Amino acid sequence: MLDQIAFTLMLARDIRPTTLHRFKQGNDMKELKSILIFSIIILAGCATDYGKQDSSSVASAVEILSSDFDKGTTYVGPKILNSHLLSSESIRLARKIGSGEGSSETILVVDFMNTGGGWDFYQSVSFLGGDLKELYDVHRKVLGCTSAACTHLEETILILPHGYIESKASSGFDIRYNSRNSGGKVISIPANYIQGFLAAVPD
Repeated sequence: MLDQIAFTLMLARDIRPTTLHRFKQGNDMKELKSILIFSIIILAGCATDYGKQDSSSVASAVEILSSDFDKGTTYVGPKILNSHLLSSESIRLARKIGSGEGSSETILVVDFMNTGGGWDFYQSVSFLGGDLKELYDVHRKVLGCTSAACTHLEETILILPHGYIESKASSGFDIRYNSRNSGGKVISIPANYIQGFLAAVPD
């Protein structure tokens, strides 16, 4: 069994999504929305959504992390970005390959950001067909507030079944994140992203 805590700490250096600056104190929701819309436009101009890139672009953007203090190597995929008016998701795959034969682990990192809605409290995921799996870890933080609302970030880590992404390389997959306060949200991982990620990761 791999050291999952060490795996999470290694990823923590680079799985954070680009976040909005702390909001200036405002008087109403109109000011808050103006700040958010401007920030989303700026972020969209400087961030690449790898869910819309071809597989070779995804493969070339995979990062390789290693350390003399850890056994094995971690491969971290680039971000898939979904942006909405008052919320966004940052999505990426990662895999740690240990030193022993067959000792690998694949995770899906999804960071949910929303403004004005409070905490969603994501707890589990549902695969197509109804299989349910608990999230391995969730970190929650408040990024900033105005007088009208606060922006909340929930960083989630899901350990995927062995061989799952290989089985979805030609089709991609959808997965529903279940929350206590907002029901659920479907996240899509396209085939081109999976193919590019696997091309950069040793068998």
